[in-house]
Amino acid sequence: TGAVVGALFVSLNIGIGAYGYMLFLASNIASIILLRKSNASKVIEWQTYIFVTINVIGILRHWI
Repeated sequence: TGAVVGALFVSLNIGIGAYGYMLFLASNIASIILLRKSNASKVIEWQTYIFVTINVIGILRHWI
């Protein structure tokens, strides 16, 4: 649900996009924790690391 709300914040483009990226980031961190505990493919975990990087860039872009 955090990712859905985050997507809404980013898509509205009304100055709250950084909060959307933070929700995406929280969702990605939770996903990484769950993926490490499961037998999921490492490719999915690495893809999530890439999403974390994108979210950090999005947060920095809004605040710098």
